[in-house]
Amino acid sequence: DATGHLVFAFEGPATAGGPQQVEVSTSSDEGRTWSVPVALSTAGEDATGPRLASSGGGDVRIWYMQTANGDDPDAWNVWYRSSANGGRTWSSPVKIDDAPAGAAGYVNANGFDEIYGDYGEIAVTSAGKTIAVWGEGFSYTGPGGTWFNVQR
Repeated sequence: DATGHLVFAFEGPATAGGPQQVEVSTSSDEGRTWSVPVALSTAGEDATGPRLASSGGGDVRIWYMQTANGDDPDAWNVWYRSSANGGRTWSSPVKIDDAPAGAAGYVNANGFDEIYGDYGEIAVTSAGKTIAVWGEGFSYTGPGGTWFNVQR
């Protein structure tokens, strides 16, 4: 932002070969120094693809994909969190891939089969609402579809 505050989201395993976790770090000096990373995803589940958006004034929003049920590779979901203080603290996670089981062949009661490509984005509308877009499918290479959710 105009004051040099940055929020950086990234993914990586806590242990070699372990599931990836989504973490966030902040800087208040244009990136010269960074805070200790804060984990946003659930430990023990695989998480990837964080997307960040901000509307200024410390308002930061993120979505990421995460497995469920003990890192089940066929149970992915998309989780949303927000911060009102520039990424220092975060809201509780909210699942935003809310299509019912069977809405597509790869959507089941536990989520969806696989991340479809590396597609995805998050933005804040002029009304201050979040819009999130992502890909899900039978496999990384498809077939699959593009899904979205708009905050009410």
